[in-house]
Order: sequence, then C-alpha cells, then structure tokens
Amino acid sequence: MRTAGSSLAPWCFGANLPTVSLFRVSIVARNPKDEGLKTPPVEVLVDTGSELTWLPKDFLASIKVNPVRKRNFTTATKQLVTRETGYAILSAEGFETVDEVVFAEPGDMALLGVRTMEGFGVIVDNVGHRFVATTTIVATVSPRPSALEQECTSGAMMGISTLWRGRQERNAGSLPPARACLAPPQLEPMARCMWGPTRGKSTR
Repeated sequence: MRTAGSSLAPWCFGANLPTVSLFRVSIVARNPKDEGLKTPPVEVLVDTGSELTWLPKDFLASIKVNPVRKRNFTTATKQLVTRETGYAILSAEGFETVDEVVFAEPGDMALLGVRTMEGFGVIVDNVGHRFVATTTIVATVSPRPSALEQECTSGAMMGISTLWRGRQERNAGSLPPARACLAPPQLEPMARCMWGPTRGKSTR
C-alpha cells in the first residue's frame, strides 16, 4: 500500500518536523537465519538521501534480528546519533534483498534507504511514485579468446613440455649443449605471446 504527498513524519528526530515525502511503501523484514520469522508490513518513507534502511527496533527484535554493531549518523537536523545495526531480508513492492538495517529508536523515522533500493535493483520514479527495475551492471565480461590467445595457450603447453624433455635429455647427456640453447619451433607461439609477432623466433 503506497501513499504519496506531504505528511508529518511519525518517526522523526527530536521535534515533530514536517517532511515532504515522495511516497511511502510497505516493507516486510524476515530473519535471514529463520525466514519463518517475519514482521507485519510496516510503512516506511522512501528516502534517497539515506544510505541505510531504518526500521523500528521493536519490529526487528520481534523476529530475533540481533544487532551486530553500532554506527554513527548525522540527521537532517544536524544531530549526531548512534544506532545499532543488524541484517535482515527486506521485501517491498515485489522486490527483495538482504541488507544492513538500523534499529530505529522511538522518535526515529522509518526509512527505506538507497542501499536497499540498490539491492532491489530499482530506481525511484518520482512522477509515478513507484520503483522501476533496472538492469544490473556487470563489472567485467570475459571475451571470447582470440586466435592468437588460443595459439599462445596451446603453444605455451607445448613449449613447457619441450623444455622439460630438453632438460631431461641434457641431464642424460644425450643433447648437445649448443642445441639446448636454441629456441625450438614449438616455442614460437609462446614467444609471440610474450614479445609480439616480430620477436622470439627460433634461431635455427
């Protein structure tokens, strides 16, 4: 259930300060160690200015989500406050993620923060008052190996095998010292991989 417009924040810091909200959503939290433990839906303000999601402390305690550390926060009224945080599975508007949540004290605002929205994989539509799913960006994608790279791989394996046989032959005394110093043809692919196509050719 979403409501949009201006409202008096029910969980604000200090005095009752009017807050202009983009929109609100209902969120459900579950214990990541026992997903059968979940809160009833709680209405939170979607706040792109807040890093973390803030949920009432009693709600989180009711599903046995335990605090794991304390963090300092600066409020909109420039107050410095310290709150406990823990981890919960958060669901809203058909999206779900695991995130760090703040144990909001009485008088704190219940907020849905940016990090949770990133976990949902959504952006905020300020006009439609809704979440819009986005495409997740992949940091790196391994390209298909080029012909040279494939040649380097196979050539390197052949070269290692050739070097190993040469060492065994030298140890056995069956390979002349002068010949042992020459680069065999099998090493040319590996040499091109290491030094480029114009270097590392056999001197035979």
